[in-house]
Amino acid sequence: MTKIEEGQAKILNDDQDAFYNPIQTFNRDISIAVIKQFIKTCQKEVSTQCKVRRNLSAAVEKGFTIFEGLSATGLRSIRYALELPKIKAVIANDNNPSSFKCIERNIEYNKIGHVVQPHFGDARMMMYDNSNSLDDQFQVVDIDPYGSPAIFLDAAVQSVSDGGLLCITCTDMAVLCGNHAGSCFAKYGSVSLRSKHCHEMALRIALSSIESNANRYGRYIVPLLSVSVDYYIRVFVRVFYGKTEVNRSASKKSFVFQCTSCDSFYLQPLGSKADTGNNQNFQPAKFNMENQKCTECDSKLKEIPDQPLYYVTDSLANSIHSVCIPFLKIRSALLQLGYKVSSTHAHKSAFKTDASNSVVWDVMRCWAKKNPVSKKKLRGPGEKILQKEPSIEASFDILPGANPESRKLGLVRYQVNPEPNWGPKSKVKKRKHEDSDSNSDDGRSNKQEKSISNKTSNDL
Repeated sequence: MTKIEEGQAKILNDDQDAFYNPIQTFNRDISIAVIKQFIKTCQKEVSTQCKVRRNLSAAVEKGFTIFEGLSATGLRSIRYALELPKIKAVIANDNNPSSFKCIERNIEYNKIGHVVQPHFGDARMMMYDNSNSLDDQFQVVDIDPYGSPAIFLDAAVQSVSDGGLLCITCTDMAVLCGNHAGSCFAKYGSVSLRSKHCHEMALRIALSSIESNANRYGRYIVPLLSVSVDYYIRVFVRVFYGKTEVNRSASKKSFVFQCTSCDSFYLQPLGSKADTGNNQNFQPAKFNMENQKCTECDSKLKEIPDQPLYYVTDSLANSIHSVCIPFLKIRSALLQLGYKVSSTHAHKSAFKTDASNSVVWDVMRCWAKKNPVSKKKLRGPGEKILQKEPSIEASFDILPGANPESRKLGLVRYQVNPEPNWGPKSKVKKRKHEDSDSNSDDGRSNKQEKSISNKTSNDL
């Protein structure tokens, strides 16, 4: 039995009971920070008499209830109880017998039984049972499975209270980042693509799936924080009722036509919003792509359902076979042309901008003029891109505002691999006397997914 200390919690754990993953400490830390801010926001909404539903108002007065569907060791639930204010109850659920015993042991070890309630059962059934009554719904629902959360989303969007917080983790990054596009469509309703901006695409695919599940019940989501970190993504969204916003869901989504040769991408919205007096009319968007070819390098496109993404500097340079453009120089060039530009947390060599593809590539054409490309290397899409004359004159003088303040201060902006051979850990091995495997980075069970598959097979 190993003693583990994290945050204010101390747990006792045997890896054969429930696997503890130290790499997920950041996940738990950021979850505590977001929920703490969510509680403050709810308190402010109540005090300023904003439109807040009954159970959120009651929670501000009497305390919040958190449901953790796949609790494993119970560590996350215990930390919530010890480190968050205004907590009435935390329900730590798991359907793995060994994990459940571990949860009970650690609740007792931390003397936190008056707040944390262990529960043995299917997380989906627990959420469905608490979805019908406003008084039974949870103010916070946390789903952190091993792999995809897809099978839990339908229950999760119903069991969280109106205006409540939904916290979702996806560790199936191979699926979300384009290695298994068919599986991605089956689980999330979107087609993933292998690309430089795949990590932001993964976040947007997950958000789209949560929104689609919520829309079926007259609900919509408002993302608060979405992060791609280590080997997983984590999203925090508030869930509200509202017919008008549900109808607007299509206008939030687009197909992306991604060039197969260079980094250019083009958006095709699924819907558009037209304001007519006091009424809002939602209409299908008109198709606006021409010839289905990249206007920059003349290559054919491929389409994926997505939203605006980002450019990677070394990939842009590689497309035209030039020397890599320094990060601050391309930021400065775009800023001096009057466009917005920022970094992205998903890739340290990438940038986001409101400049069009043609402007970005004109900047790269100007860069190639100052740093000539060898004619021997000039071929394919890069040759076609550089055959065009830039319509602008880009300056690469570095602006003071081009360097982010966090970069100037030398703050840690991207996590460093904490150990050799770093990455996701294996599931807990099945014991001979048990019929379920662990299904979580913290040792959760995949019995739920197996049981639904078996039921489907038997029914057929």
